[in-house]
Amino acid sequence: MNRLPIVGIFVVGFFFFSNAIAAAIDVPKWWIGPKGEYEQLVQAAKKEGKLVWWSHPDPECNRLVTGPFEKEYGIQVEHTEYTSSQIVQRVILEGASKVYTVDVANLSVHHVPRLEKSGLIKKLPYRERVSTYHDIPSLVSPHSTAVVGWTAPRSLAYNTQKVSKNELPRSYDDLLNPKWKGRIGLDDDLKEYIILSQEWGLEKTEQFLKKLKEEKPKFQTSNTVLTQMVAAGEVYLAPGIIRRIPLAEFKSKGAPVDWLALKPIVPVDILLEGVTAHAPDPHAAELFAYWILGSPEWLKGMYECSHYGNAMIPGNPQQQVLKEVKSVYFDWDLGAKAAKEGIAKKFRRDVGAE
Repeated sequence: MNRLPIVGIFVVGFFFFSNAIAAAIDVPKWWIGPKGEYEQLVQAAKKEGKLVWWSHPDPECNRLVTGPFEKEYGIQVEHTEYTSSQIVQRVILEGASKVYTVDVANLSVHHVPRLEKSGLIKKLPYRERVSTYHDIPSLVSPHSTAVVGWTAPRSLAYNTQKVSKNELPRSYDDLLNPKWKGRIGLDDDLKEYIILSQEWGLEKTEQFLKKLKEEKPKFQTSNTVLTQMVAAGEVYLAPGIIRRIPLAEFKSKGAPVDWLALKPIVPVDILLEGVTAHAPDPHAAELFAYWILGSPEWLKGMYECSHYGNAMIPGNPQQQVLKEVKSVYFDWDLGAKAAKEGIAKKFRRDVGAE
């Protein structure tokens, strides 16, 4: 008489046990935090089901960049392309209006202190959760509010039809040759010179920019537009151009453009990803940020996308390109100082950009 209920209990118990096994979450090798915390984070992130990411990589690359994350976790990444300057302004506007839409934001070094001061970027235990930090500590910001998503070496883009290899500048001093007068283009953010000032010092950097002013450079607010000008022959040389832009966006499509690392120093910008303090999908955002820092799938997709890379990571293709020059990375402290003291504005005056 009592066998059926016992069988029923056994079947129900087996059903739930089987589901528990099916729902077990594999912890990736890069996670070094408590296993239970990872499992809880993934479950909460899956319940949210999506996150909003503002960043630079072309949305056409989503299949390569965010596809592996979406496949792994079943979380949709809604990606909108903005420059880092546009992003920080939008995050600040959201803070002022208290209407929040973005979860993860792409930032530059000098933006981070501003968002920290405003309470608009979230501190996370990256160092205690992701193994990559232990190998390369500089991948995490000093206050643990952002991680390095990729690096951007900045040096010389040039028109291969207008400039022969024999006359090609090989150093920054070569740019001061009078024959390049009116033939040089500059991005007026002058970020490469802020980075170079770590090595040169502010006084030497200002002296160089004042000499460069005599070459009558043409100014633009975009690396991409400047590279278009180089390709069209409107300017022959454009120092300070992010490497992947002339190579991936122009040379690969047949434009007469190439890129050269000026010796002996190449300034390297670092582009960051941070979770916003009021992220609408906080668990999905946190998981995505950890994944960016830890998963090899992130950098693999970024490189396949458009030659994005991370020269800090041993063996990364970008590191190989820079092996014959000294790489100087945008320093966290300098980023804060540059923002506070208006160094970029001072440099723009020196070179005649304002």
